[in-house]
Amino acid sequence: MYQTFTVRGFRGFRDLEINDLARINLIGGKNNVGKTSLLEAFFLFANPHKGEIWTRLNAFRGLSRIQISTDTQRSTAFDSLFYQFDSNQEIQLAGRTDQQEYDFRLAVVKNSYDRAMVSLSSDVVQPIFQLSVQDKMQSDSVTEINFKVELGQLMVSSPSLEDRHPTYFFNSTIREGFEVVAERFSTLILEGQEALVVKALQAIEPRIQSARLLQRYGSVMVHVEIGDRKPTPIVLMGDGMNRFLQLVLAMGNARNGVILIDEIENGLHYSTHAKIWQILGEVAELFNVQVIATTHSSEMIESAYDAFHEQEDPTLFRYHRLARRKNGEITITTYSPDAIQSNFEMDFEVR
Repeated sequence: MYQTFTVRGFRGFRDLEINDLARINLIGGKNNVGKTSLLEAFFLFANPHKGEIWTRLNAFRGLSRIQISTDTQRSTAFDSLFYQFDSNQEIQLAGRTDQQEYDFRLAVVKNSYDRAMVSLSSDVVQPIFQLSVQDKMQSDSVTEINFKVELGQLMVSSPSLEDRHPTYFFNSTIREGFEVVAERFSTLILEGQEALVVKALQAIEPRIQSARLLQRYGSVMVHVEIGDRKPTPIVLMGDGMNRFLQLVLAMGNARNGVILIDEIENGLHYSTHAKIWQILGEVAELFNVQVIATTHSSEMIESAYDAFHEQEDPTLFRYHRLARRKNGEITITTYSPDAIQSNFEMDFEVR
């Protein structure tokens, strides 16, 4: 479990350090203060050697079609990931667990290929540019990630390296496909955790009696049973139900890993928040998963406080609030459960 995380040179963060990370972490703050960017930084930190992560971060923001340049007078495909869009600078990401420290430096390799501008509409098969990943954990070893355009698609080649731990990123809008959900549910069934999934779903719909996999509409998907009704595909039971199921299944498949959740309150009625936090805390403990989630909801923060403040484990929950200074710098303040309660009593603005 990570205790600290440092971000330098990524998106809107010149230099940000989070201390006192807990098992369950909520990130708050006003709009456009970097909440989603912080999750993206952690996702990149968890998989820095995987070139497709760079393109996925752009895709999360709707930048699926891009233009590429290695001319120093032009922009590269990933300028938006660098602080002030300056790809001449490095991105530095570091984290510390109770056992070791990780430190990565990521940069565009200058003049790696003498090409000007290549559009994804081109059919030219040609390397475009490189990114380098300097890994402090491996004697300053440098990994090169190559990008090229092939048949109108941006192709990535990078070494096959094992992840340090499983990491899942839940964007505020993108949902997993039927096949992924079915596969993750199958894993928990094989581990004897089917009842845990049913308990999680009952936090939103108490009438659910069981959950199972059935072939329907050409796909294997999760079905639930309510009373005497025929099994109902979970996809027909609302966005909040489906998203929460996907979160729980991901946690169950991310043993000793990290789950990143953008706008965790999406689709969830405030009356379910307390039960949802109880389930997330139970699942996180069971599978040794760390949760980092963003929120705009003061109700979500208060319900998390209510769920965790009396727990004996003082490292179970923290609220972290991002704010922007007048000079544009982003800062972060961490609140223990006791500090959260004091600020609620003073009507402290947490959104």
